[in-house]
Amino acid sequence: MTGLRFALDQNFPTKLIEAFSPFLPINVTLTHVHKIDPRLSSLSDRALIIAISQMGFDGLITTNHHMLDAPTEVAAMVATKSTMIIMKSMGHDMLRASGALFLELPGIEHRIRPKSSNVFVLSYERRKPHDAWRNIQMLAQRQGVGADALWDEVKPTEDELTHPVLG
Repeated sequence: MTGLRFALDQNFPTKLIEAFSPFLPINVTLTHVHKIDPRLSSLSDRALIIAISQMGFDGLITTNHHMLDAPTEVAAMVATKSTMIIMKSMGHDMLRASGALFLELPGIEHRIRPKSSNVFVLSYERRKPHDAWRNIQMLAQRQGVGADALWDEVKPTEDELTHPVLG
């Protein structure tokens, strides 16, 4: 598959997307709907999907996951064989949505099934931190020693902790 062209819905921050564009896969082009044609922003989702397909775009990137609950919108996806990248459970946090998109784009051309509609639903849940001591315990277990024994072997000395590293 050669280059992919995606329309971005109006919720994505233009400056952020443009700042990252030099780092995107060379075979992927992202263009905001208002830059394609300002009239696209006022269309219904069904009409938008059909219009961008008629304009030669491969699909739409959107934060509107409710499209998947509407038979008329899904029918437009199927009929146009559009590739939809849909952000879910990210609220109105466009930094998270943009980050999820940037993670998904590399290699996407190899995952798209030709002559078919393709829907990628991206979601991201915030993780809770864990104590690094848990890693010491796992590493000790792999080495077949106790966590305290490994700690005694690798812990920073008082000298390392008190003397400035950078002098």
